[in-house]
Amino acid sequence: SMTIYASRPRRAEAVSWDGRNTAEVIAFAGEGNALIDSSGRFAVRGSGPGTWRDFSPGDWVIKDLSDGWVHLASPETFKRVWEIQ
Repeated sequence: SMTIYASRPRRAEAVSWDGRNTAEVIAFAGEGNALIDSSGRFAVRGSGPGTWRDFSPGDWVIKDLSDGWVHLASPETFKRVWEIQ
């Protein structure tokens, strides 16, 4: 028979980019995890090696408190997955 698994609860800190708090998001994500390129595009390191994701106002940077892993979420995904503790 198939075994059913549930993920362990995770705790995280998160910050949403509002289009104006770029320095805050870069500081939160950590050195090397967020950048503004020469064209003014704001990007955050993706989950794959060497991948970057364009960051849009309203997107969230999430830092897992157990291992410090930084990941991204759209506003819709953040609202569906995370709640204030």
